[in-house]
Amino acid sequence: MGHVMLAKAACLATWMALTACGGDDAPAPAHDDAGHRTDAAAIDPADASPADPGIEPVGDLRRFDLVNPMCTVELWDSGAPCPVDDPKCLCRPEFDALNPAVGSPGNPGGRVVIIAQPRYGHRDDGSYAFDAYAAIKDKGNTVGHYVNALNPSASCTVAEAWTPDKGCTGGSGCGWRCIRGSDWADELVAREADTYGAYPAPALMALNEAWSTLYDPSDAGIYYRQFLRDLVVELEARGRVPLLYVQQRTGAAGPYTLLSEIGAHALIGVEAYLSGREVLSAPNQCAPPYDSSNWCTQQYAQMRNAIRNSASPPIPNSRLVMLEHFATNNWHYTDASGNRATACNGSGTGSSYRVEFAATYSAIPLP
Repeated sequence: MGHVMLAKAACLATWMALTACGGDDAPAPAHDDAGHRTDAAAIDPADASPADPGIEPVGDLRRFDLVNPMCTVELWDSGAPCPVDDPKCLCRPEFDALNPAVGSPGNPGGRVVIIAQPRYGHRDDGSYAFDAYAAIKDKGNTVGHYVNALNPSASCTVAEAWTPDKGCTGGSGCGWRCIRGSDWADELVAREADTYGAYPAPALMALNEAWSTLYDPSDAGIYYRQFLRDLVVELEARGRVPLLYVQQRTGAAGPYTLLSEIGAHALIGVEAYLSGREVLSAPNQCAPPYDSSNWCTQQYAQMRNAIRNSASPPIPNSRLVMLEHFATNNWHYTDASGNRATACNGSGTGSSYRVEFAATYSAIPLP
């Protein structure tokens, strides 16, 4: 498992699987600003929607953990841990280990626990076996919302698209051409409010993930950066704190002015994933001290700086959130003989090991 580093006071670690050159940007075409709301008419967070019960604030918290519950109703009801042979599973014992009470080791002032929905384990009678929102609040922590599909899946002709060069034949790879970023932000806010119902909608909105088109110097890259810029501007205007996941890099692109604008309105989640095998084979196995001589520190710093310096001006370190990915499967695992796994098989470890690791991670104090 990789060690989690910080960009100043910012860190996010994901527990379960997430699903991962040119000069300045050209001036935005005149049509790019159509529908881009930045004036006094922007919607006030308190008036997000008539039925909105409020927003769950994130405050100044900068430790985030994405926890994706995956468990059967029977296991939720019994409180039992995950079976050894389950390829993807996170039940109550694993969840509790990643949701420590405020004041416990590693959690002095609370953290943001990011979930995709407030309740899990839907029963036939319409009730739910586990209320994750209430469990997070009971421990004094803050709820964040996870958006697994940042890029809209849509199709449109060139005439229907807001981008003048191309439309989209369908799918999420180019669906962003069919809807402006500000409108898609409004749709994400509406979906979030519907998902949380009577609960306050979380302010922290983790967005998975920006396509690699983000780093493309072509017109497509420029338009995609405009889409994301307008998206996070509108989310911020709606009282949200966007955390935009961006794909891992080891070298800078651009640098792009639009990427800098995105970083001004959203936290940038730097995907920086080191495999367990890399850590184990590294000099000193990435043990303390965590300074410039440490191999893991060097790798994380390289990936952070590649994203930071892809923007013009560079994105401030205070806006960068380092992401690590802890999974309970061997997806893309390569054994000592170089044989790569071809399917997402179970890790083969008992739940007690996973709970022990989660508890150890949760107790690590992060600045």
